Amino acid sequence: MRRLAGIFTGLGIWLAVAAGPARAGGLYINEFPTLAMGTAGAGAQALADTAATAWYNPAGMTRIQGHALLGGFGGAVSDIQFDPNSDTPVPSNDGGQQGGFAPVMGAYYVHSLSERWKLGADLNAISGAVLDPDNNWTGRLQNQETAILIMELGLEVAFRVNDWFSIGAGPRFQYSQLDFTVSSPRGIQINFDQIDDFLVTWKAGLLFEPSERTRIGFLFFGKSEPDLSGDVKFRPTPIEANVNTKMVLPRAVRGSVYHELNDAWALMATVGWEQWSDFPRQYVSIGPGSGNIPRNLDDTYYFGLGVHWRPVLHLCQLRKGRDLQLDPAR
Repeated sequence: MRRLAGIFTGLGIWLAVAAGPARAGGLYINEFPTLAMGTAGAGAQALADTAATAWYNPAGMTRIQGHALLGGFGGAVSDIQFDPNSDTPVPSNDGGQQGGFAPVMGAYYVHSLSERWKLGADLNAISGAVLDPDNNWTGRLQNQETAILIMELGLEVAFRVNDWFSIGAGPRFQYSQLDFTVSSPRGIQINFDQIDDFLVTWKAGLLFEPSERTRIGFLFFGKSEPDLSGDVKFRPTPIEANVNTKMVLPRAVRGSVYHELNDAWALMATVGWEQWSDFPRQYVSIGPGSGNIPRNLDDTYYFGLGVHWRPVLHLCQLRKGRDLQLDPAR
C-alpha cells in the first residue's frame, strides 16, 4: 500500500509539473443553433425576437407575444494543428489534425403569463472542446486526448417594469464532464475517466428600449467552479485511484445594441468580457498526491458587428412604390 501511495503521489506531482503553464482564451462558446449565428452573435442581447432570447438575454422575453418555441441542431468543424520547433521539449511529430467535428444543439421556450410577466427555459452546451492528436506526438506528455462538455439548463423569469425597461434572471443548472488522457515518460497512460460535477449558478439580463427602433441589452453570467471527481486509470498497469480537479467558468458580461435604420435595414453590435484571469491555477489530486497546474489565463474580450436586411419586405415596398407611381397614368 505504501508503494501504491508513493506511485500516486509521484504521478500527481508529476502531472502538475508536466502540464506546465498555458495561456489561451476562454472556453465559453458562441455557436448556438439560433438566428443570431447569421451575425456571429452580434446584437444577440438586444434582438429579442425569438424564444432564443431566454438564453441571450432573459429580459428580452417581455417582447415575445404569446408562447414561443425554438430548437436547432448543427455542427462545428475545428482546425487545430501544432508546429514543433527547436524549442519543443520532446522531439517527435506534430500530432496531425487534432480538431474535428462537434455537434451543436439547443432548445428554447418562452411562456407568457401576461403582458408584463414571462417565463423561459433554455438548454445548451455552453462549453466544449475535443482534442485527439496522434498518440506519439511531441506533446504526448501534456495531452493525448481531451474531451470537455458542459451542458446547461436555464430557467428564467422576466418582468416589464415600464414601456422602455425590462429585467430578467434565473438559475442555471450546470453539468460538467471531463475525459483526459496523458502519457508518462515511462509510457504509462493516465486517463481521467469521465470525471464530472453538477452545480447551480445564475444569469441576469437588462433590456432598454429608448425608441421603437432602438434596443440595448445586457447579459450577466455568474461564476461557477465545477469540482470534478471520479476515477483515474493507469494503463497498462491495472491500477485505479480517486481523482479530483477543480475548474473555473468565470463571470462574464455581454452588451448589445440593435437599431433599425428603416423597415428593411438594421444595424447590430456586441461587446463582451469574460474574466478568465480568475483561473490562475487548477488543483488536481490523485489518491494521496496533489498539486496545482498553472493556467495563467488572460481575460477574453470580443466585439461583433452585424446587419439585418429584410429582402421580402424591401421588395414589397419597391413594388408598392411602382404601383403608386403608375396610379396617376391609369
